[in-house]
Order: sequence, then structure tokens, then C-alpha cells
Amino acid sequence: MSASKKDQFKVVKDLLTKADTIIVATDSGREGSNIAWSIMSQAQIDVKKKTIKRLWLNSLEKDAIITGFKNLGDHMQHFSHHYQSDISRQQFDLIRQDLEASRKRTHPKHIDPYDIFCATLYVLKNGCTWRDLPADYPKWSTVYYYWMSWSKAPTPDKPALLTQVLKKLSLIDD
Repeated sequence: MSASKKDQFKVVKDLLTKADTIIVATDSGREGSNIAWSIMSQAQIDVKKKTIKRLWLNSLEKDAIITGFKNLGDHMQHFSHHYQSDISRQQFDLIRQDLEASRKRTHPKHIDPYDIFCATLYVLKNGCTWRDLPADYPKWSTVYYYWMSWSKAPTPDKPALLTQVLKKLSLIDD
């Protein structure tokens, strides 16, 4: 990291440390929330001791901004989980097609494959049992079903899909 980036990060870390309330005003998708959580995690902010609010804006007009600040939401309500094992949406987009192609489409999916994959990474990183997955992930049985599907090697000489995508994300070595 360059010296100027380190200086900039130190300023942000100091502000986050001093604040009682943190307002997350990143883009409205999970990726923006992931960035905010990553910064707080890197800055070693104890989020359990802070009030974290979410600023939602539909416009950058003065009245919309004032209304947004008057109606700050509970950030935790809109961001169901964040664990160190989670990957970003941008990283997931690199493997999304691989994972979605592995399953026949017989009915519309109701669970975000990103959440299933992050839950799988949680189990792999933490070594917990499937039933001990945190409740903010999809049901353990659903995650286990996908893990079983992704872990089967199609042939003895071809690695399992899970191994392939973990390598693609550089989460495991060759």
C-alpha cells in the first residue's frame, strides 16, 4: 500500500474509532456494504460497540439528502452477514457462471448462490459442523446439498467444481 493510501486509511480509522455512530453511505448493493464492513474490519472497529446506520438516497438533490438523513435505517437489517470468509460480489462474479452451470434448472432459485457459496467458505475456513452455520446464512441442509454437488469430481482425472473455483479465486494453491 502506498504511503498516501496508508495516510488516508489512518484518517478513516481514527474517525471510525472516535465515532459512536457510523453511517454507511456506500452504494445500496451488498458489494457497497461489503466494502464498508471490510474497511471497519481492517480498521479493527468493534461494531458491537457502535451504532451503525444506513443512508439510503434516491437522488443527490438537497431535499432528498435531508430526507435520507432524517430517515436513517438500521444497517444490520439490510446486511444479513459479514464474516472474514465471505468473498466480495465482484469475486463471486468470476465463478458465478461455473457454479450455476453445474445445476439443472428445474425451478426458479429462491436462494442467492452468493450466500450459499459464502456459507460453504465459512464451513471450510472455520471447520464447524454444517448444523453450526450461523443463522443468517441459508439453511445448513441447503448449503450442504450444494457442497456435496460441487465437491464431486466428475472423473478421476478432473478436479471437483469446488476445487476449480477455489483455485480460480486463488483461495487454494494448485
